Amino acid sequence: MNEDASIEEMPTSVPANTQIRLIGVPDDQALLSKMGEAIGYITRNCGRYMDLSLLDGITVGWNYDEALQAVDLGYESSVAKSYTNTADLIGVAKTLRVRRGDAIKAHVVYNANALSYVSDHEHPNFLPTVNLVAHELGHVCAIAWFDQHSPGIMLEPYKGDWLRGQLLDAAHTCWEEYAACRLASVFHHPIVEEELLKTATKQSSGVFAKAHAFIKAYRFHGDLHKAIFEVSSVVLNAVKYLSYYLGHINGLNSGSISLAENEAFGDLSPFVEDIQRELENAWNTRCEWDGLNGLNGLLNVTMDILSTTGMVVTLDNKEDGQLSRVDFPFSPQTLPGGEDTYRLMKKQNLL
Repeated sequence: MNEDASIEEMPTSVPANTQIRLIGVPDDQALLSKMGEAIGYITRNCGRYMDLSLLDGITVGWNYDEALQAVDLGYESSVAKSYTNTADLIGVAKTLRVRRGDAIKAHVVYNANALSYVSDHEHPNFLPTVNLVAHELGHVCAIAWFDQHSPGIMLEPYKGDWLRGQLLDAAHTCWEEYAACRLASVFHHPIVEEELLKTATKQSSGVFAKAHAFIKAYRFHGDLHKAIFEVSSVVLNAVKYLSYYLGHINGLNSGSISLAENEAFGDLSPFVEDIQRELENAWNTRCEWDGLNGLNGLLNVTMDILSTTGMVVTLDNKEDGQLSRVDFPFSPQTLPGGEDTYRLMKKQNLL
């Protein structure tokens, strides 16, 4: 940790009554004691430079699903406890927004199997593990910032046009990962940067081809909402994992990424600088937002990317009473049959 030694003299923002629960624990008291002490120590020290005043508690489980289900949300939700579980990526930690009386707080859940080296200072994976712990606590801090500038609206349905709300929510997810990675970068290690870069480049690979395939399928099934969801999901998922990496390197004061790295992001490469700029703008104004409107710059960039894929979004205009709409213009890339179909349609004045 590249911090002055005096940080331990600073007060921690972690509530004094914060509890760490270990669920499904193995019969190894020494391991449990070390893990609990290490997580508590990291949390208290993160609370000296992060605002963790809304931390409701920490649950660590050897069965991750069981640990997630053990948390009382304080409200009903069918999606809050879901997590990434694909052939490429499996979630190992999650911050749950919970309701406690009239207050919104944050409860952190970790998969204990991902924290094996949290107390082994000599292991190469020690700092990456500490980074993982700190990353999730960074989400708690981001929730505190939001509650300060826009109290009372977190967990409330978005009041406005549905598509604007969906895209802003996706932009908010990107921002939160950026912010958490930036805060956790205090605990940096080459392994962390390598893994974030590897994931970002992999998720950016073939984005447009995937989007084009969904649009081609839409020409047959005609389900507009399905097409919107599929195309926006593949694009915004790639932006999200790029945001992880950008948050980390901005936290290290690395500035803009190099041209070589930029080109590694495939279809997103022309948009990397714009995404980085808008995420940094959101960071610089993070305590001044009006709801999600602090992310309008990032929203505009994501709309540019979607347009490039072939999904043109026109957002609502309150002054004209206009609702949002989505168009999928015909192009060689988004037509079954490709260039031949496009030329034929053009010849027949169907475009």
